[in-house]
Amino acid sequence: MNLSRLSALTYSLLIAGAIIVGATVVARSLGRNRSAEDVIRVTGSARRVVRSDYIIWTAKVNYQAPTASAAYQGLQKSVSQLNAYLTEKGIPSEEIFPLAITTETLYDKPAAPTNGNMSDVLRTIAGYRLSQEVEVRSQKVDVVQGVSRTATDLINQGVSVESVAPQYRITKLAELKDAILAEAAENARKRAENIAKSSGSTLGPLRFARMGMMLVTGAYDDEEGGREDTASLDKKVTVQVTSAFGVQ
Repeated sequence: MNLSRLSALTYSLLIAGAIIVGATVVARSLGRNRSAEDVIRVTGSARRVVRSDYIIWTAKVNYQAPTASAAYQGLQKSVSQLNAYLTEKGIPSEEIFPLAITTETLYDKPAAPTNGNMSDVLRTIAGYRLSQEVEVRSQKVDVVQGVSRTATDLINQGVSVESVAPQYRITKLAELKDAILAEAAENARKRAENIAKSSGSTLGPLRFARMGMMLVTGAYDDEEGGREDTASLDKKVTVQVTSAFGVQ
């Protein structure tokens, strides 16, 4: 074999080797890109029905009298009667919080003006209505709930009282959140495993996980609102987790 043929053969072998190496590099690169893109993204959820362990209830006491002084004295007496009623029902005094007093001036109906000008009519004060809210904050949910339904019985004793619907809250929501979050993450993994299995693949490692909004709604409400429910004694706590897993 002469030198020219040897050189041509060597050159051809080098070119073929370069093509093989290049193809291998491209194949590995494509494999890496594919593995980076082949993921299963799922949303898992978990929920629990929980009974509230804290209650906030407000009662509003009103008293009306011809003078501000008499209205204030009458209001104080009525509020004392309400407080005695609450403690008698089993609510400790340290859980009873009187709020600010509001005053409303009452006027007689003005007489018709003689010259047609209402600005000339003097308004006569008929009396004063004073109001004070008394707030109860307690972990005795059942006790306070019962009192909120019967407090208007004081009307028979001459106490003008209005009962406001209680607010129910969960004080251990942070601890509960961690437990439900773990359940939601497990639910997301199971969904991803089922998807991978149905496609003939194997679920790979977790790429990322993101927690969604925690919803607190009424236990028997169909609507999944974004605001925390305070009107229901029994609540439904829902947590969602969005996860992405690699595929092998």
